[in-house]
Amino acid sequence: MDRSIVLYNALFKKHYMAVYFYALKMIGHGDSGKGSDDLGNDIASECFIALYNNWERIEDEKHAKRFLFKCAHNKAVNILQAWRRDQDRKDIISSELVDYETPTYDFDMIETEIINFIYNSLEELPPVRRETVKLYLKGFNSHEIAKKLGCTEKTALNQKLTAIKFLREKVKLKFGI
Repeated sequence: MDRSIVLYNALFKKHYMAVYFYALKMIGHGDSGKGSDDLGNDIASECFIALYNNWERIEDEKHAKRFLFKCAHNKAVNILQAWRRDQDRKDIISSELVDYETPTYDFDMIETEIINFIYNSLEELPPVRRETVKLYLKGFNSHEIAKKLGCTEKTALNQKLTAIKFLREKVKLKFGI
């Protein structure tokens, strides 16, 4: 397989979820109604297509990452501007449009890096614990999780708390927070 395709695939695997989460953050995940997850995926996918189309100009992984986040930022801004024109959302849009040079942009980048790190760290958890956390993140309570996994509510709660403790330690070691 061509070396550049291998590198591109590695970048995709490493950064797709971070670009996706960043796009959701920019478009206001949950505030935009149904389809915001789809828009996040659309933005991330379009950015990776743009990266592929500009592959010869990319110098290294850091450059590719900047390219992806700037692309996601610009595409999200375009979507927000279209919503403003089409749905008269001037008040919402004015608070969500930010210049990518502002501290808010930096904070959002850091936040998406942490979310991506946590998402990737879930794979290190044992299967039952990982499934418990995923259900918890989808909004299930301990009782509902216990029913789905066929265990007691106390076991589900312990699995969740143990997983959260593990993830907090990983974040603390990686980011010092």
